[in-house]
Amino acid sequence: MGWWSRFRERWLGYEPVGRWGLCRVDAAAYRRGSLPERVPLPRREARGMTRRTGSDRLPIARLAEYAREFLAEHPRHPDAAALQRLVAKGPLAERIETALRDRRWSEAIPVLGELLEIDPGDARARFLLGVCRLQSGDTPAAEACFDQVAERMEIDADYHAAVGRLREATGRPGDARACYRRALELQPGHEGALERLHALGDLVEIFLGTLDAPERAFLPVAEYEALIERIWDTAPREVRYFLDRSHQSLRIGQPGLALRAAEKAVARLAEGTAAPAERIEARAAYCRACIALVRLDEAGAALRQLEAEAPDSVWTASCRGHLQWALGDRDEAATAIRQALALDPNRVDDLRIFLDPGFPGRPRDLGETLNHLLNAYPQSYAVRSVIACAMVARGERRRGVELAIAAARLGAGEDCLLDISGTLGKAGLDADVCRLIEVAGGWERFLQSDAFLRSNLAASLARCGRPEPARALWRSVVEDESVHPALRLRAREALGKDEAPAR
Repeated sequence: MGWWSRFRERWLGYEPVGRWGLCRVDAAAYRRGSLPERVPLPRREARGMTRRTGSDRLPIARLAEYAREFLAEHPRHPDAAALQRLVAKGPLAERIETALRDRRWSEAIPVLGELLEIDPGDARARFLLGVCRLQSGDTPAAEACFDQVAERMEIDADYHAAVGRLREATGRPGDARACYRRALELQPGHEGALERLHALGDLVEIFLGTLDAPERAFLPVAEYEALIERIWDTAPREVRYFLDRSHQSLRIGQPGLALRAAEKAVARLAEGTAAPAERIEARAAYCRACIALVRLDEAGAALRQLEAEAPDSVWTASCRGHLQWALGDRDEAATAIRQALALDPNRVDDLRIFLDPGFPGRPRDLGETLNHLLNAYPQSYAVRSVIACAMVARGERRRGVELAIAAARLGAGEDCLLDISGTLGKAGLDADVCRLIEVAGGWERFLQSDAFLRSNLAASLARCGRPEPARALWRSVVEDESVHPALRLRAREALGKDEAPAR
């Protein structure tokens, strides 16, 4: 290109060639190799391009069609060889985009192979081939693809997010976190990286704005926990309040928040207003949160306090069992868990350890283990609840439903009813969920219950042709400002457009 051509390109933003403007592709896109250094656009379109909406933002199929028309008019242009490759890649790129959008990974793989035969230097195509291999479960092939394009794709946030998924799939969560953080450095707000850091427990999803204009955001866990703690401190709270917050946080996978709540409960013990049972429960809540956070020395110290204050308590036996399990002493753990279940067979967390295939002394066959539990604890609603869910999951629906109804008759708590209703609903057994509701006391008793439980029950009632109670339950979720906005939005959508929106 002569000095005059270079001057006109700098002045106009493109090199005019007849009715065309040859626009330079963004340096990052060129480095990825998916486009040639310059692409032709009709003059009018070339004039409208800015750095924010550059030619590399246009679909490859459209750029390929422009390149085909340009070459028909200027077959001997110096950029012809690169543009010919773009023309050949255009139809394949369109097929690949469609397959990827529909998540048809196996269909995209051979088409990507064809494209790479045309242009072996297309780093983005090889990266996408790695993504398809990863989604298909072939992690070695995915890693090979990612390694081949690492130097040219390291400027791409999508590349780092995909490598993060590979690291997760191969059991390297620490490396995965580093990849996701790098993706966010390159592209703040990268949805995939945020989602995975949320799933790994590094970020907490929050909603801002209103239900009419919700805004989704993510906070680092420490910031979120500090925010919730400040809310807790806005008013005087009893020990019971913090115990409930600790148990709930542990149940939904927020052990750090569970520990903060337990610490506040323990701190209030000095005030002397807590009942003896709450004193024991507060020590246990602290111990359980430490175990979940793998702070096992602190958990051990808390357990020793429990053993000194309440050696025969079910909380003491349960915490001992969970701590020994975390430490790898399965025999000691089994002894403690059996002791805890003998004192209270309705503790679901203890039952789950008992059902672990590595639990010493339990029958190897799951069916035998379930029958053993039923015989050992005939009045336990939790045993029936856990086994009901297991039966339905194994395809033994009739037996599972019978046990679910029996659990409700025995007074199953909300946590058990949540598991049962969710399991039955996913299996399409909505009529049995409606039976469960009646046995448990009728839908009205759930208007103040756990929001997820209300949602499960409302969905089954609606599918069974009972719109009035379903709407009442959905409405109770929408109007409950303490419920996560995502669930409130789902409830409002279920209510339909004829319902007035909550503000």
